[in-house]
Amino acid sequence: MSFGPPAFDLETAILKDVRWRLQHLLTTYVETLPPWASDYLEAAVGLPTGCLGSACHPITKDRFKIPSFRCMWKVHKAYADTRPVHSNHVWILQPLSDVIDALVLGHVKKTPNFTRDADDAILAVDAATVATDDVLVSFDWVNLYPSIDHDVLLRLLRRFLVRVGSTQSHVDFLCAAVALLLEQNYCIFDGIVRRQTTGFATGASAGASLAHIFLYELTRETFAAFDDNVRLLKCYIDDGLLVWRGPLDRLEDLFAALDSLTPGMRVTHEVSPFTAVFLDCRFFKGPIWTAHRRLDVCLYSKPVNGYLYKTFDSAAPLSQYKGVVLGELIRYIKRSSCPLAYMALSRLFYLRLRDRGYPPRFLREAFGSAPSWFARPRLLSHATQQPDSGRLRALVMPYSRELERTNLARVLHAHDALLPSHLVGDKSLVAWCAAPRLAAALIQYRYTSA
Repeated sequence: MSFGPPAFDLETAILKDVRWRLQHLLTTYVETLPPWASDYLEAAVGLPTGCLGSACHPITKDRFKIPSFRCMWKVHKAYADTRPVHSNHVWILQPLSDVIDALVLGHVKKTPNFTRDADDAILAVDAATVATDDVLVSFDWVNLYPSIDHDVLLRLLRRFLVRVGSTQSHVDFLCAAVALLLEQNYCIFDGIVRRQTTGFATGASAGASLAHIFLYELTRETFAAFDDNVRLLKCYIDDGLLVWRGPLDRLEDLFAALDSLTPGMRVTHEVSPFTAVFLDCRFFKGPIWTAHRRLDVCLYSKPVNGYLYKTFDSAAPLSQYKGVVLGELIRYIKRSSCPLAYMALSRLFYLRLRDRGYPPRFLREAFGSAPSWFARPRLLSHATQQPDSGRLRALVMPYSRELERTNLARVLHAHDALLPSHLVGDKSLVAWCAAPRLAAALIQYRYTSA
């Protein structure tokens, strides 16, 4: 639905109207919300003054505006396709989206097919016994976010919340909040203000949780009808991994049933007796499966991956380069059920970094700081150190090589006694933020024909 060019008066009028609707929602359900959620939304609507000029994001303090809409090319697809994205962090309903996500995420995580990330998927697959006749299936819902019918989502959300035991007041608030989020979904595209009437673009903070609830509730009874054939089912939003036991014609019946659940929704799938790709993992029947009937796993990278790591002469602190190396090596360990596969990956990684200008001495030190492959069980279990209860003082500065060479952290430590008494004894560090870029100062301009 189009409204015309984003004139200042039009944008202000839309923001005022949506701000009023958000304040009305908050006033109606203020007794239902936990205190932190009420405080969070009060800042978003500009209370206590209640005017648009006082409304801002509770954390960033940025003023709100209508988000821009863009399409990202899916370059890995065999056919031309795009992913719609909103810059939703600037929209006045993003704080409401944050609250919705916080309130439903606990229920989402308890659904049996929920997958937090690839590590979670590896642990689930490793716990499953796969028989010789079982087949591996990967499936994907096509263009999920833009295809979701708002009325269907609200109906399924209410059914889900009632079934998991939410109170009636919480059910009413969450359904009203999601309805507001969907109905007032504005964006700017090609210089024109538009409102999305079907689905929503990637960018809303509650999008992943709502999409999971939508698909889980939509497909729950269908999968239950085929429960005897489903050995393992894991989903990450619109991607799924299925270990199937039983006739293949019954598997096709399952996907035919999924395709017919609601208009405009379509699911694609790939079946193999040996291998399946899920997230950045390739699960397959290899040496571990031969010995223990548990699937092997290795890293999956898309064929279009150019491995364009940040070049070593970029304007970034040395710690960032070390973090990239260490993070990738840990990921390779977790994605490799065989140590030889990890060694091959790390060797390729070393050569790719050398191509990007990373010095051998730096790489030796960075690779030497990585954990051993034998630490894989601990890394997969998300074992973390207990957080330090002490306070942390940070000096955040825009990064530059010259400023990094001044060693500000040492200066702070050397003159700690000069700090006010309430700061003495706190741990201190220097944190870098991205330096301002020229592109951030550019303004949108449309040339008019003569």
